[in-house]
Amino acid sequence: SVTFNGTGIKAGETKTVETYAVWQPSVTVNYYNWDGTLIKSVEQFEDIDLYASQAAPVIDGAKFAGWYAAADEDADKIATDTVYGLPATTTKKVDRTEYNVYAHYTTAYTVEHKLQGLEDEESYAVQDSETHENVMMGKAVSANPNEYEGFTYKMTAFLPAVGQEGAKAVVGLVISLLYERNSYDVTYEYTGDVPADAPELPASASYKYGANASTAPNAILDGYTFSGWSLADDFTMPAGSVKIFGSFTANPQPAAGSDEAPATVEPKPADEPTTDPVPANEPEDKPAADPAPVSNPATGSTTTNGNVAANVAAANPAPAAAVAAPAQQASVETRPAPEAMGVIGAAAGTVPTASIADGGNPLAKSIVDDGTPLAKGIWSLFDVICTILAAGLSLAMLITGIGRNRKEDEEANDEPVQYKRHRALRAASLIPGVGAIIMMLLTQDFTQPMAIFDKWSVIFAVLAIVNIVLVAASRTKKADDDDNQDRAEFAPTMA
Repeated sequence: SVTFNGTGIKAGETKTVETYAVWQPSVTVNYYNWDGTLIKSVEQFEDIDLYASQAAPVIDGAKFAGWYAAADEDADKIATDTVYGLPATTTKKVDRTEYNVYAHYTTAYTVEHKLQGLEDEESYAVQDSETHENVMMGKAVSANPNEYEGFTYKMTAFLPAVGQEGAKAVVGLVISLLYERNSYDVTYEYTGDVPADAPELPASASYKYGANASTAPNAILDGYTFSGWSLADDFTMPAGSVKIFGSFTANPQPAAGSDEAPATVEPKPADEPTTDPVPANEPEDKPAADPAPVSNPATGSTTTNGNVAANVAAANPAPAAAVAAPAQQASVETRPAPEAMGVIGAAAGTVPTASIADGGNPLAKSIVDDGTPLAKGIWSLFDVICTILAAGLSLAMLITGIGRNRKEDEEANDEPVQYKRHRALRAASLIPGVGAIIMMLLTQDFTQPMAIFDKWSVIFAVLAIVNIVLVAASRTKKADDDDNQDRAEFAPTMA
């Protein structure tokens, strides 16, 4: 309300009063999210405290980093104590005072390196992974592939999918780098002197890295020995092509008429026994030519003989006890040491084995003495003691039982059944004693080291205990009284 008075105005004068509009501009702050979407606009005719006037939205998996001057992740952050003040009043037309701010967040993303499966080509398993923390949301990210033996980098996949040109950091971003499993070839090659009629090389094959691969069967060629392929029958495919080698060695061809030439087997008449020795290269009644000497590797000596079998016998002398039958020839076969054969109780070294050669009869067999059948390389002191105890009780019962039976026959009128029962028990006591002796012969090898117990000790203990019980049960009350009386008669008189 304005009041005008006429003070100082002369009569007839006109006074003009001019008035002017004065304006108070407001202040406005526009709050935007990190992706450019408007959160809220705050307009007021008072100062605006930037951080206190509007709180940033909460995003799971992300952390609020502050208000920034632009949406660009590289924009400058606005200080936390920033206050936008109210503009001064003016009489002129002015533009609105506005400020735009953007909320920025940090998050994490994961990079996974996945290798293609062996059985299922569509499946990929994570081999390595890494997590990148405190990355500004919206920032462009990428991942570099690793080097893996036997694999080739194939492509990059994003979750959530954003296309192949790249991805921006968002909550839950996973970058998967996929690696394809390589395939390699397996080929074959002959080495050395290759016979002209050697079999065709096996066809090459392709295998995935890490797959189980198989080698082709060995080559076969008459007159030659094949070395075998340079790799085992089954192998795991490495990260690279594989070449497998093999070679041929010509079989030796002995000179005609030499002792090294194979013996010729002449057909025998049907009426002759089949146990006759196989003829040598020459008939038996024909004088033998001067054959090539036969060396004995064991003795270092050389034997010359026209009979191939005799040369073999000279190289492998038979034991003194071996006697050749008219239609048979005894030979000695050197066998491995007992330790290698699993034979316990034999002396170390070779074991002579008597072989009966029956004219090349395929059914001829070798007789091998393998020592104590159940011995395991030791003998047990406890088992021997139990055997002595059980056998001694059986022997004592056998000796004393003869005289006791006569005495019991005289007294059997009173208790005949009881005496018969005791006689049966004394007879039964022979069983544990004999059984212990048999067990000792089967299980104890006294050429080996001694032990206190072995796995048969329980059986020996049972046999000894059973015999003790039988001996105790076989004694009649009358016999006990007689024994006590006998001991009393011979006992010394105490002063």
